[in-house]
Amino acid sequence: MVDRTGFLEFPATYMMGACVIGMVGAYFLRETAGASLTGADIPESEPEDHGAEVIAAEDAAMDAAGR
Repeated sequence: MVDRTGFLEFPATYMMGACVIGMVGAYFLRETAGASLTGADIPESEPEDHGAEVIAAEDAAMDAAGR
């Protein structure tokens, strides 16, 4: 594009635009720090949405295996 436009700063401008788009996207992501990896304690959700029976069975299996 530098050859076509003659604008030597085109790569830097392109990269800055991509970073702005990424920052806007990151702004709208939901924070999940501290959430359970099994999916039961995701903020703003109900446990029954994530298969509470399956999670309980997995916990029981891990307890039986000596977690």
